[in-house]
Amino acid sequence: MVLCDLLHNHQIIRGFFLKKAVLFILMTAVLISAILFILSCTPSGYSPAAEPEKNTAPVKYLCSANEIRLLIEGKVYTEAEKQLIALLNKEPDNVEYRKLLALLYFKTENYQAAEKSVRSVMKNQQNLFDYVNENIGFDLYYIYITSLLRQNKPHSAASYFSFVADSTGLDSKNRLKYDYIQVEYDYRSGNYENITDRITPLLQNAGVSHEQRLNLYFILSASLIKIDKPDSALDNAIFLILNDYDFKYTRKIKRLLDGIVDNSNEEMLSVMKPKIADGYRELAQRSYDNVTLNDRILRSLNSLESETVILDTKPAEGKQSYISKIKLYADKNITSVYLSSKDSISYENPPLFDGKTLTIRIPGKSIMSPENFSRSPKGSGIESVQWSSASDTLVFKINLTDNYDITIERSSGEEFEKTDLITEKYSLKINIHLPEQISAPLSDFDFNEDRYTVVLDPGHGGDDPGALSILKKNDGTRYTEKEMNLLLSKGLKKYLEDNGYRVFLTRDGDYYPSLHERNRIAQSRNADMFLSIHLNSASPKNKKFWQSDRYIGAEMIVRESLGKMPEFINFQHGNLREWKKLREKALKMHKKLSEALSVSIPAASGKPFNVKRKIKPKNLVIFSGMTITHALIEAGFIINNNNLKYLLSEKGQAEFYKGVLKGIELYRKSSF
Repeated sequence: MVLCDLLHNHQIIRGFFLKKAVLFILMTAVLISAILFILSCTPSGYSPAAEPEKNTAPVKYLCSANEIRLLIEGKVYTEAEKQLIALLNKEPDNVEYRKLLALLYFKTENYQAAEKSVRSVMKNQQNLFDYVNENIGFDLYYIYITSLLRQNKPHSAASYFSFVADSTGLDSKNRLKYDYIQVEYDYRSGNYENITDRITPLLQNAGVSHEQRLNLYFILSASLIKIDKPDSALDNAIFLILNDYDFKYTRKIKRLLDGIVDNSNEEMLSVMKPKIADGYRELAQRSYDNVTLNDRILRSLNSLESETVILDTKPAEGKQSYISKIKLYADKNITSVYLSSKDSISYENPPLFDGKTLTIRIPGKSIMSPENFSRSPKGSGIESVQWSSASDTLVFKINLTDNYDITIERSSGEEFEKTDLITEKYSLKINIHLPEQISAPLSDFDFNEDRYTVVLDPGHGGDDPGALSILKKNDGTRYTEKEMNLLLSKGLKKYLEDNGYRVFLTRDGDYYPSLHERNRIAQSRNADMFLSIHLNSASPKNKKFWQSDRYIGAEMIVRESLGKMPEFINFQHGNLREWKKLREKALKMHKKLSEALSVSIPAASGKPFNVKRKIKPKNLVIFSGMTITHALIEAGFIINNNNLKYLLSEKGQAEFYKGVLKGIELYRKSSF
C-alpha cells in the first residue's frame, strides 16, 4: 500500500478528531481561567497575541506572580510580558519575576531571551542549580539547558550537566525531561550513533506527550539521515506525516524529505521515490494557504521527479538561424530556461523586466513550432513562457509568479554545469532564483553573526566522486576524493569552531550542490572567507612516479582572471562597475590567502609532507565572479598511498587543521 492510501485510509483519522475534541475542551477551560484572572488584574479591551512583543506601555493594574503564570499557561503571552516588564521596572532584582520571564520566552521559542533571563537570575543566586538533582529548581534548569541547545551551544550546555550528579534522584517527570535534554545534546553535538538507543526507551514512556513524541521522531529521522540510513529515516518521516494532526511539523518534515533525497544513492532513491513523492504531495495539500511554503514543497517535488518541459523545434526554412530546443527545468532553488541553437546566440542588452515579465529580444533567430506558448510546473516561479517574431527578431517572454532575481548566462561550446545535460553547442540559460529552501540546517544554526565566518566547501559529491585512490580499504574498495574532502572538511569545521570561528559547510552528506549553489551558500551566510577542500591527483602518464615524493604535500590553486558576473547577482540590480571593483579586490585577497596557506600548511606538517609546492594557476569555474576572500586547497595527493594514509591518520588531520588555521590568521593579520 502506498503512502497516499495510508494518508486517506489510516485509522488515525478517527483518533485525530477525538484528540482534537479533548484538546479543545482542555484549552477552553484553561483560557476561561486565564481570562477570569485577566479581568481581575488588567483593564478590559486588550488583545491577546500568539507571540511575545516588547511592550513598555504603562499598566494600570498589576497581576500577581500566580496570575501571570496562568496567563502564560493560557498562551496570553503579550499581556503576560507587559505585566512582567511593569513589575520588573518596579522591582528589577525580583527573582520570581525573572524566572517567569524566562518561562515566557521559552514558551514562545525566544531561546536567546530565555537564556538571558536565566543568567540574570544566576547573578543574584549563584547556587541556583546546586540542588537540581534533588528536584529543586529543575524546571528553570531545563529551560536554561534546552535554550542553550536550541541555539546550537552544546558545549555551554554540557558544562552544566555536572549539576545533576545522580539523575536517579530525579522524580519521574524530571527524569523524563533530563533524558530529553540528553537526546537534544547528542543531536546538537553530532553524536548521532547514540541517539537511537536514547530515544527508543523514551518513546515507550507513557509520560511522553504527543508533542514530545513528534519531536523525538523528528530528531531520530534527522539523525538517521546523518548516519546514512535514509530508508529508516523515511519510515520515521512517514510516522510524522501520519501523526502530525495540527500540521505543525510541515516545514520540518519537508526538510527531512529533502535530506533523504540528498543523501540517497540512485538505487535506493528509485525504491523510495514513490513514498517520498506522496509525502511531498500531502505536505503541499496541508500548506495550500501558505503560498511560500507550498511553492517550496512543490519545487522539491519537481526536483525529485525531474520535472522538465522540453520543446524540440523544426529547422527554419532556408538558411535562417533558429532555436532548436527550449528546455525548462525546475529545481529546488533555481528554475532554468534554456534556449539552444546550432550557432551562436546573442540578445539585445539589457533585456526588459517589469517585475513580472522578462522580455528578451534575440536578433536573427526564429522558433519554428506550431505552439508559441508553454506552461511551467507548479512551484517553479514561472507561470508560462511565450514567443513571437517581430521583423527578423525573436521576442521571448518569461512570465513570473513574483518579482524574483533573474540572471542570464551564455554558452559557446562549453557546458554551464555538468548537471545541465545540454548537448547543443550554443545555449542561452535564463535562471530564475527562487527564495532559498533552507536558511541553515539545524546543526549549523548560530545566532552569533559577529564572529569571523568561514564557509568550507567539500569538493565533488553525489554522482561526482572526484579522483580515486590506489590504496584500498579493508573491503577492497578505493577511497574517493569526495569522501575524503567531506571527512577533512567536517574535522576542520570543528577545529575552527573550537578556535572561535563561525563555520558552515556547503554540503554535509554525499550529494552534489552545483558550483553556483556553493557560491550562493557563501553569499547567503555573509561569509568572510570561502575555502574549497580537495585532494590532488596527477596525469596517468606519470603513474610510475605516483608513489614517489614528487606527489606529496598540499597545493594551492589560484584563479588569474576575473571571470563573469556570478549567478547570484540580479542583472537588473547588479552594477557591473561596482562588481568589477569588488571582484578585483577579491582576486587580490584570493592570491594573498593562497600564499599564506601555501606557507602555513607545509610548516605545520611532518616530514616528508612538509614540502612547499608551487601555487598552481587555473581558472576554476567555482571562483568565477566570487567577491569574497576565497581559496582552493589540495590537501594532499589521493593517488600517493603514504600521503593518503597521513591524511587518514589523527596526526595528519590535526597538522592539516593547524596549518589551515595558521594560514587564515596570517592572512587576517596581513594588510593590502
